[in-house]
Amino acid sequence: MNRHLNRDDEYIADLTHFLRDQYSLDIKKITQAKRGFWGETWKADAEAKSYFVKIDHSDFHKPFYKESLSVISQLRRNGIAHICNVITASDGNLSTAFKDGVVGVFDYEYGDNHDDYDAAKVFEKLIPIYKVSDKISHCQKEPFSPEYADFYFDFVNDSAKHRSFKDLDKIFEGKSELMRRYADRLKLFARRSEGIDDHFYITHGDAGGNVIVNGDNLVIVDWDYPMLAPVERDAWFSLHNEKKLSQINKLLNNSGMDYKLEPNRLAFYAYFSLFYYFHECFRCLIEFTDENRQKEFASEIPDLFSCWITERLDAADKID
Repeated sequence: MNRHLNRDDEYIADLTHFLRDQYSLDIKKITQAKRGFWGETWKADAEAKSYFVKIDHSDFHKPFYKESLSVISQLRRNGIAHICNVITASDGNLSTAFKDGVVGVFDYEYGDNHDDYDAAKVFEKLIPIYKVSDKISHCQKEPFSPEYADFYFDFVNDSAKHRSFKDLDKIFEGKSELMRRYADRLKLFARRSEGIDDHFYITHGDAGGNVIVNGDNLVIVDWDYPMLAPVERDAWFSLHNEKKLSQINKLLNNSGMDYKLEPNRLAFYAYFSLFYYFHECFRCLIEFTDENRQKEFASEIPDLFSCWITERLDAADKID
């Protein structure tokens, strides 16, 4: 498993030939793009237009990535134009293989990408997706599982898994009681949420941080984890803001969906997401052997104890 490929001129030349052979794209220039977490990302310029190329090397994430391309393609076929467009390979497949990675090619979306867009504007784009959810096949369904909490403690308690990062032990020190409480809360709200299958839709899971805006045009990108789930999976980011939650509820009501955000589900996703973010970093430390990439992922771990999510967790703590 080649986890530390050199992204040098030879690699870029190989990728250029690959896009020509597999996608019939006459690429003139390839430069690195700063989008996406799991994979390496590239902007590939042809004569008349540009493409976004994402290559996923994670054995854990590859199956999800492949499924996401299928879901995106189905949504586009059902009239959803404000999401990224997947380019089909010459053999008709939505994904291909390059080196040890799974490749997806998309139309390149120009514009600004940051995470402070108005929640109501994002939900105005999500609601049409919810309404065509029954036409989408082969999308995983939310299990309301607390498994990532168990993964967290397995990793933290097994120093062999992070022996190359001795400083991590210091980071985890003193956090056990807090994280145990969060894990207990996650399990509580998982029990309250499981078995209730009403109002499940195709959700993004991180739409607010994956929006490209160009003038009046808003496109939702990075559909790494589309899931058949309740709308709280997209709404929990606003858990700390009653005004935003009220705006989302109003949009849901006016759309005819006849649904109001459910506090137990909002709380579940807040606690779940904390452990999921740790899981992402831990999984990358385990899978990727490139030292620079490992250091990059390890450096993100301390911030998870004091980042933007703490406001949402504080709000979730108030839900009985």
